[in-house]
Amino acid sequence: MSLVNDLASLDNMENALAPGNALRNVLAEVNALSANIVHHVHQATSGTAISRYDPITNARIGWEIRYQDGNLGNLVHELTHAVTHMQYDTDGITYQSNAVATARTYTAGVATTSGGNLSYCSNEELRQGQFRIVAAEIWMGTNLERLQQWASRFDEELTVGQIALIDEKLLYGRMNILREYDTVINQILVWLHEWNLYPVPVVLPAAMKFPHYLEAAVVEAYSASSVRSCFLHYELL
Repeated sequence: MSLVNDLASLDNMENALAPGNALRNVLAEVNALSANIVHHVHQATSGTAISRYDPITNARIGWEIRYQDGNLGNLVHELTHAVTHMQYDTDGITYQSNAVATARTYTAGVATTSGGNLSYCSNEELRQGQFRIVAAEIWMGTNLERLQQWASRFDEELTVGQIALIDEKLLYGRMNILREYDTVINQILVWLHEWNLYPVPVVLPAAMKFPHYLEAAVVEAYSASSVRSCFLHYELL
């Protein structure tokens, strides 16, 4: 597999979903941003999305994406990092923050596979800490905790292995909530689609709660275009 093939698969997935569908909206965002990938690295596990800057002007040029080639959920996860980075301009925090942060500092130019000589932000972790809002992270953590509870009860359609994957990803999101909320819910929604459990049926089976609530969380995250409703959350139980 290759990045080109995986992006084509995401485009096909987007086009196969109905207009207004939550996953289609997510895929439209990540597919639009994919044109700005300036460097791609295959990784056997995990992944990352790193903003790259012009070493002369410090303008953002594009994204370095590292992911597991062939793993569409992983690719959507990493591209969601880039989307939220652009949307909120909080250097990786997945929500709006009006806190004052230290100005970015940059590395010297570092080559990319496309021949560019771009830099990285060298104080991103410091800026993330300065942007943090505890109330927002409590709100998001509550949602992920409740989604975990629903996934553990959704055993009539999901296999034991699928439940374990979902639980692991939601736990990862809770442990890294400031950076990972949007990424993990988007990734799991891709998994549900690949497992033929999403889109959610119009008539929802009694046991099929988890996809319904996951979709609600994704819709909220997608709709938070400027200021997330940090003090309100879906009642997932």
